[in-house]
Amino acid sequence: MSPVIDLIRFAAAMMVCLGHAESMYGGGLTSPPPQWMQQAGVNVFFLISGYLISQTLNRRLDDPTSTFRDYAIDRWSRIYSAFLPALLLVAMIDWHAIDLGRAHSETVERFTLRTFAANLFMLQAPDTSLPFGSAAPFWTVAIEFWIYMFVGLVAFSLRDGFTPWRISAIALWRHHSGLVPNRKQHGPGAMATRRLDRASRGSRTESPPF
Repeated sequence: MSPVIDLIRFAAAMMVCLGHAESMYGGGLTSPPPQWMQQAGVNVFFLISGYLISQTLNRRLDDPTSTFRDYAIDRWSRIYSAFLPALLLVAMIDWHAIDLGRAHSETVERFTLRTFAANLFMLQAPDTSLPFGSAAPFWTVAIEFWIYMFVGLVAFSLRDGFTPWRISAIALWRHHSGLVPNRKQHGPGAMATRRLDRASRGSRTESPPF
């Protein structure tokens, strides 16, 4: 990976970290705390992820022996190798904080077996399930995970053909509002969704369906 991309990712991570710290704890810099910093950082992460995943897809699509199954296993293992330890670590820390009576009320509310299971299966997205415990930013991981899978499924379908199960999976994902932010919500995810909807409507009017 390019050092420049690593530097941009580091800067975006610091923006998210500092933005959330200012919002949660208040540093006296501004009142009310700004929201643009962490939102811009998340947008940068999504843009970089889109660029990198397009490179990965291009390499796999150029290989005739590569399948969507190979791509999905690769994405799953890369994400879960970090996400699963993080989820377990959050569970241990939150359990200790709750036991000491020092956990936030929202953390206690979201510290349930049902929420843990939903997060384990990447369902911690708007309108589907809350993030587990104190790990509020986990919602971005779920959305990015399912975007990876959706884009990969469409790309391999365009190369190999739209089988009935692939068409069903694409239709289910597209109409399942819980896995993508809806238009009534705010933030970078909702902005991206509105832009994708506008782009898709424009493409339908400018070119015939395939």
